[in-house]
Amino acid sequence: MSVKKAVDETWDLDVLFAGGSGSPAFATLLAELRTEIEGLRLSNGARIDAELINRWQLCSARLDEAASFGECVTAADTDDGKARQLLAVIDELAAALKAVEVDLDQSLLRLDEGAFRALVSQQALQPVEFSLQQRRDLAAAKLPAEQERLIERLASDGYHAWSRL
Repeated sequence: MSVKKAVDETWDLDVLFAGGSGSPAFATLLAELRTEIEGLRLSNGARIDAELINRWQLCSARLDEAASFGECVTAADTDDGKARQLLAVIDELAAALKAVEVDLDQSLLRLDEGAFRALVSQQALQPVEFSLQQRRDLAAAKLPAEQERLIERLASDGYHAWSRL
């Protein structure tokens, strides 16, 4: 004879960020991400280095975590207006990070082959050499940086916003 155990049909998201869409820890994460993304912006003439690339990767991973949590909170309670507001904030942060990535790609593209090889030969970047080479190759086929940044800015309120309706 088998014993049937009832399965809870709601997710326990508090193990990730206690308080769901009202989580103070999640609000802190979003504020930290905003600051980190602003700190990644490349000024004219700024050198791209392993430390900057590692900070960008960490920021990207943390933003992915935030987006996943935001989607889960929204799916767990589709009537949670605060969760939908958080998704809008996450979309805004994603657009800002994409703008940073446009600058990163352009910086990789501006490097001559020798400088690029020297960059990716650093021990800290060897695991992501292929990815950086691909970013560099793809950057050559993109629009000028100004237009790419405009596309990303408009996408957060346009293209990506359609999925939130």
